[in-house]
Amino acid sequence: MKAAGKTFRTKKYGKALSRLIAVDPTWQLGELGYVVHYPERITPAFLQYKKVIFQPIHMDKETYRAAFKQIMKHTNFTCIIDEIDKFASSHGYLCEEVNELINRGRAQGIGLICNSRRPFLLHKDIRGNADHVVCYQLMEIEDRIYMEKWIGVGRLKLKTLPLHHAVYYDVHKGELSLEAPL
Repeated sequence: MKAAGKTFRTKKYGKALSRLIAVDPTWQLGELGYVVHYPERITPAFLQYKKVIFQPIHMDKETYRAAFKQIMKHTNFTCIIDEIDKFASSHGYLCEEVNELINRGRAQGIGLICNSRRPFLLHKDIRGNADHVVCYQLMEIEDRIYMEKWIGVGRLKLKTLPLHHAVYYDVHKGELSLEAPL
């Protein structure tokens, strides 16, 4: 849900990182690092500043393909992808480079922090690779059903979560907890 706290939490995580590249199609993460608008500027900026935010001028498939190719050139950093469902949806990947990042990035030491307003639209590989899940209030029934099946929290609870509160799920322990606002 809009304004539930997802972007704020993403920024909080990003501020704690020393090396990151963020894909920021909504232009909300600029305060986390050096902003670039063209894919070919990602690598030089990352080598110099270590914290790069890619805010594309053009939001077409080729621009993102080029950006994800640049991202895969690096190792030992965290990649933040805002609105991951735009790149890896239940219908498939935007491009093969996103598939590679999600499924093979960890072998290169690339950690992922992804967020989405619509978890129902996420590609199943994201769920399969997740270690931690944070879920805020969800209004859409498809999203609540999806999260109920994934993490075992009741649909009603996700609809009535207080604003800025979240359900945290530790995938490895299979444990749920309620988190107060950051």
